[in-house]
Amino acid sequence: MESCQSPPALPLGQTKVNIGIVIQQWLLLRELTGMEIDAMVAVFLLDSCVFWGGICTCSSV
Repeated sequence: MESCQSPPALPLGQTKVNIGIVIQQWLLLRELTGMEIDAMVAVFLLDSCVFWGGICTCSSV
């Protein structure tokens, strides 16, 4: 019988998020904006959602 184990915890401030097939869009946005780290891109996108009233719509992939 196999036991279910959760993956090892990452150090504080290091979280992995699987964004799947939109990774190319993420990398392009990061490059075009000159953002150096993924956390900057995430904050930018989250702040954009808040700025636009909390409603984010994206084109279908």
